[in-house]
Amino acid sequence: MDVPLRMLATTEVDVWLVAVDSATFSVARQWLSVDERIRTTRLRRREDRMRFAITRAALRTLLGAYLGMSPHACLFEETQYGKPFLANSIGGGVDFNVSHSGLYGLLAFTNGRPVGVDIEECCPTVDYDAVASRAFSPGEQVGLTAAPAEFRRQEFFRFWTRKEAYLKCLGYGFGSTSPERITATPCIDPTISIRSLSIADGYAAAVATTGLTCQLTLRTFRV
Repeated sequence: MDVPLRMLATTEVDVWLVAVDSATFSVARQWLSVDERIRTTRLRRREDRMRFAITRAALRTLLGAYLGMSPHACLFEETQYGKPFLANSIGGGVDFNVSHSGLYGLLAFTNGRPVGVDIEECCPTVDYDAVASRAFSPGEQVGLTAAPAEFRRQEFFRFWTRKEAYLKCLGYGFGSTSPERITATPCIDPTISIRSLSIADGYAAAVATTGLTCQLTLRTFRV
């Protein structure tokens, strides 16, 4: 496990893929705060408890490594739209974002620039045409329709993750704005860079950050 021991440069974007499995669940819980442990127990499904605990433990470990501080010293708050951030400015200019789905968590870190990340398991039961009609912009709907039928579901999740990452970079989410008014594929905002990521079979992912010049590194983390 190649954990960084330095602050990121302002041109860098580090993205970490985290495996979610029962073998590391008990270890991950040891890194959580009391409030986070309580939050974990309130999640009804074991899969949701594992995803939250393991991803949050990875977030604490990595932030501690980037900032040269104990993972237990990381204090989190959330914006009104649910995006977590470090309390009391202890992180300086570091920004981060977290997403998880299925068997993976995904974390992105930057220095001095907002960042958003999203990962989605490409669920075969999603009615992607119905969802796209509500959440995609007219241009995105045209792009989705133009894709060959056998690739349309895959394209739907690629579009979705790019839009989610873009909204999270701006500090929003699907429930806090009108996503159909925003086009992220292709991105029409010249101040935002969005990249689709190749993570694993059956998954789509994307990361978005301000500025068009960045050095992106995809890494793997195990608790």
